[in-house]
Amino acid sequence: RPLSVPFLLLPALSASPGPARRACQPHAMAENVRVAVRVRPFSKRERALGCACVVSMDGRHTTVQAKPPRTYAYDAAYWSHDTESPSYAPQEVVMRDIGGAILQSALSGYNGCLFAYGQTGSGKTHSLLGDDAAPGVIPRVVADLFAEKTRRLELDSRKQLRVWISYLEIYNDHLYDLLEVDGEQDSFKQFLGSRGSEAAQRLTIRDHPKFGVYVPGLSTVPCESPQEVHRLVAFGTKRRAMAATAMNDHSSRSHAVFIMKLQSLDGTRPAEGEQEDRTELHSRINLIDLAGAERQSKVCTSGTLMKQGCAINKGLSALALVIKELSERQGRSGSSAKSSGTSGIPFRASKLTWLLKDSLAGNSKTHMLANISPACESISETMSTLRFAASVKTIKTVATQNRCTRDELVSSLRQELEALRARMAASAEPAKQQVQLLEREQLLAELTADYKVQIDHAKLMQGARDAVLKELALSTDGIQTAFGMDSETPYLLNMATCSSLAGCLLYYVPQNQQRTIGSAPDNSICLSGLGIAEHLCVIENKDNKTLTIRKCSEDGRIVLNGSLLEPGTTRKLQNGHRLCLGRALVLRVSLPSAQSARVLHHAKTDLLLQNLEDEGAVVEGSPSWAALHEYLAQVLQQLPPEEAEELCSEVRRAVRLCDEASEISSVCRASESFRFEARLTSGLPASVVVCVLKRDGKTPLYNWSLSQMAERLDRMRDCYQVFTRMGDCELDMMDDPWTEVHPADIWARVRDLEVRLEDAQAQNLRLESHHARAVAWGVFLWQGTHSDHTLKIIFGAWLHVVTRQAQPLQHQAT
Repeated sequence: RPLSVPFLLLPALSASPGPARRACQPHAMAENVRVAVRVRPFSKRERALGCACVVSMDGRHTTVQAKPPRTYAYDAAYWSHDTESPSYAPQEVVMRDIGGAILQSALSGYNGCLFAYGQTGSGKTHSLLGDDAAPGVIPRVVADLFAEKTRRLELDSRKQLRVWISYLEIYNDHLYDLLEVDGEQDSFKQFLGSRGSEAAQRLTIRDHPKFGVYVPGLSTVPCESPQEVHRLVAFGTKRRAMAATAMNDHSSRSHAVFIMKLQSLDGTRPAEGEQEDRTELHSRINLIDLAGAERQSKVCTSGTLMKQGCAINKGLSALALVIKELSERQGRSGSSAKSSGTSGIPFRASKLTWLLKDSLAGNSKTHMLANISPACESISETMSTLRFAASVKTIKTVATQNRCTRDELVSSLRQELEALRARMAASAEPAKQQVQLLEREQLLAELTADYKVQIDHAKLMQGARDAVLKELALSTDGIQTAFGMDSETPYLLNMATCSSLAGCLLYYVPQNQQRTIGSAPDNSICLSGLGIAEHLCVIENKDNKTLTIRKCSEDGRIVLNGSLLEPGTTRKLQNGHRLCLGRALVLRVSLPSAQSARVLHHAKTDLLLQNLEDEGAVVEGSPSWAALHEYLAQVLQQLPPEEAEELCSEVRRAVRLCDEASEISSVCRASESFRFEARLTSGLPASVVVCVLKRDGKTPLYNWSLSQMAERLDRMRDCYQVFTRMGDCELDMMDDPWTEVHPADIWARVRDLEVRLEDAQAQNLRLESHHARAVAWGVFLWQGTHSDHTLKIIFGAWLHVVTRQAQPLQHQAT
C-alpha cells in the first residue's frame, strides 16, 4: 500500500514545533475553545409522551428549568426547536458561525477541529451530516472548500489548493479505516475491514515531536471535486452499517472522525522533474461525531451498572477526565495555554483523547457543538452536557500558521532517519526500533510522492470500492440511479438507531429475479452476524408489485413485523414492512408502486429504530419461553394488573437475553455447551432469575439476576466481536462473562498485584535516592570548581556516568 500513509503527517498536526519550523511561524496567541449549544425539535416519541420543553435560549444564554433553574453562557446558542420561531437557527446558521470560521482558518494555514457532543438522538449527526434537504456542516464545508479552490484558480493560475480525505472510526477503543480496500480479500471480508480485517487491527496512534499526533497506515485519498468526497463518505458510512450488523452491534457505540488535509501552493508550478519550491500552507480539519453519552437508567433497571454504557462512554469518560485536568491546570497557571503544559494529562487513556490531543491542547482552533434535547425526560442528560460544555469553554489552545516548504520537511525527516539507523546499529536490540524506522521510511516515501501518481492511485481505489459494493448488491448511488434500475424496482433499506447509519444500505430486488440472502459467499446478498445462516432466505420479485420471502434454513432468525418466520414458510412483503434478519439487521421494504413509497428514502425518521430495537428478538418459539410461559400464566393470575404487566415484561426481557447469550455461546464457546434459561422464583412476589447450565445438565451452574445477566451479555457481545474479528477470544478468568470467579482466585490476584505494587514503589525509592545523590554531587562539583574549562569537563564526565547508571534502574522500574 504505497500511498496509504497519510499526508496528515505534515506539520498541520504539530503540537510542539521543531527547529525546522520555528523560523517560519508567526507569533501565536492562546485562545479559548469556542463552544456552541444547539437544541433540537421534539422527537416522535417525546411528542407522543407529551413531554414539556424545559430549555429556553436568549442570545448566548441557555436556561434549563431544573430545580433550581440554571443558566449557562456560551459563545453561541442555536434555537432549532421551533421552525416557526423568529430566532430559529437552521443548518445555514451553524455552518456560517462554525463551519465557515473553521474553513477560513484552514485556508489561512491554521488547523481546525469541531466535535459534536451529546446524548444519542440529540442531533449531533444531523448537525454534522444533515440530509438531502438540509445538509450539515461536513457537506457544506466540502462544497465551500472546492468553490474556493475553483475561485483561486480563476483569479490566479499560480495558486493551487489540494485536498486529501481520511475517514476513520473508533469502536471499542480500536481504530478502523473506513476507506481501506484490499484487492487480495474477497469483497465481503474487505467490506467488513473497518472492523474485521487484520490490516484494520494494526492501526495505531503515534505522537511525533515535530509532526504531532498521527495515524500511520491510515488511508488518505486526494480529491479534486466535492462529488469524490461524498462518494468516500457514503462508502465509509456503508461500511460502518455493515460492520455493526456483523458485530451484533445494537447501539451507536462508535466515534466517527472525518479528516480533511489542505495544502495551499502559491508560485510558479515547477516543470516535471524539478523540485517543488513554491510557498506552502498546510492545515488539517477534524470533524468528529462522538458516540452518544447514555444514562444507565435508560438502558437497564435502576441501579444496574451495565458495561454497555461503560463501553459506549469509555472514550467520553476519558475525554471528560482530560477536559477536567486541562481546565484545572490552566486555571492554576493563568491564561497561557503554553505555560500550563500537557505533562501528566491522561491523553493516552483512550484512543479518542489521544487523537484529540492537538485539538485540545496544541496547534488547533477548536470548536465544540453541544447538542441537547428540549424534553423534560432528558433533563439529566441536558444538564450533564451543559456542564461538560462549560468545562470545555475554559480550555485554551495555541494555533500557529503552518507555513513551510516540502524540502524542509524532507530534510528534517532524512536527518531523523539517519540518527535512527545509527542508534539501531549501536543498539543490542535493534528490533525494537525497526517498526519506527519503517514508519519513517514510509512517511518519507509519501512526502516525496508525485501528486499525479496519488490521483491515479485514488481513481484505481475508487473503482475497487465501487466493485465491492456492486458485488455485494449494494447501490453505489441513490435510488433509481444504481445499476440501471428503473423507478418501479422494489428495494430494501436498513433501519438503525443512529441517523447517520439509517438508510445507507440499499438493496434492489430486480423484476423477475430472486435475491438469496445468507452468510455463504454464493448468496446474491451476503451478510454476516449472529442469527444469519449460510442460506437464510430467498426474496423474489415477480412483477414489481408482489414481493415474497421464503426462509430456507432451519437455522437463523427472520422476524417480519414482530412475527417469527418458520423454516419453509413463504410470506408476502408489503410496502413499509420491517424485516429483521438475524439479531442486528433490520430492513424496511419499499415498493415504489405503492403510493407512499417514493418518500420513504427521504424521511430519515421513518428509518430510525425508535422503540423498535427489540422487535426482532421475539420470544415466541424460544425454548426458554416454552418451558416457562405456562407457569408464568398461573403466577400472573395471582398478581394485580400493574405488577403482572411488569413481571411479564421482565420475563420477556430475560428470555431475549438468554436466547442471545445461548447463540453467542454456541459460536464462541461451542466446546463447553453453555445454555441459559429464564426462571421464576417460587415465592410471591415472584422474581426473575437466569440459570446457567451445561447443554445436557439440569442443575444450574450459576443463578444470576436480570441485571447481572444484562451486564454479562454485553461482555459476551464484546467477546463475540473479538471472536468474529480474530477467530479466537482468549479471556482472563477475571473477565470471563460465562463463569464466576472463586473468592480464592480473587484473593490470589489481589495479593499478586500488591506484591507488584510494593516492588514498583521500592524501585521508585531507589531511583529517587540515586537522583538526590547525583544532584548533591553535581552541586559540590559546581561550587568547588573555579575554571570554566574544568567545569565543563567535570560536568560532562559526571553527566555521562549518571546517565549510564540510571538506565538499568529506569528499565527495571518500567
